[in-house]
Amino acid sequence: MESLSFTLLLLAIAALCFTQGPLAPFSTKTQPWTKHRVAIVGTILVVLGATPLIANKLEVVDLMNWLPAAFEWPAGFAPVASMPGGVHIVSLIPTGRIQIYDRDWRFVRGWHVTTFGDVFRAAPIAEDRIEVVSEHGLRQYVFSLSGDLIATESYAPVSSSLLKSFTKSRYVPTHWWLFPFSDPSWSIPIWAIGVGMLGVAWWRNKRPGEGRSA
Repeated sequence: MESLSFTLLLLAIAALCFTQGPLAPFSTKTQPWTKHRVAIVGTILVVLGATPLIANKLEVVDLMNWLPAAFEWPAGFAPVASMPGGVHIVSLIPTGRIQIYDRDWRFVRGWHVTTFGDVFRAAPIAEDRIEVVSEHGLRQYVFSLSGDLIATESYAPVSSSLLKSFTKSRYVPTHWWLFPFSDPSWSIPIWAIGVGMLGVAWWRNKRPGEGRSA
């Protein structure tokens, strides 16, 4: 949990660096507290919404492979393949990660898969083997349950329907406040609301008569 909190904090700071332009509402000392509150809430929503989008873009250029195995990225709803013994294999497509859970959905470990943003599925092929297949035929990986890479090779593209048959979309236990990090489809509306609040705070910050000629 400490690793989760620390890493999400780092990602939030990175997102804040990309959104510091809209922080202009904080710059006026005479601004009423209500406007400050609108700006504060808007900034928080922008950061929460932008962080998963940034993480997804980092994955496209293969820059998300630094997260440790003990780090659990919020999964939300994701493709899941279950082994006979009850082990769950979760494919986190937006961030290019595989995460392993036990039969009671307790997180075990996770690791990065180099897919460069491509859609992929992870499914068991043996007692201690996981095969990772991407939609556009970039690479095929075989991992052990401990995350060790066993083999890799190129192959022909796989149809989306066949790829989806490897797994089922399931809910992975996730705290509600971490859902924006699970998928860009959750984070984009939050980001848009935050931008709107910052826009309102900035617009209302203008003094009456500002911009008019004397």
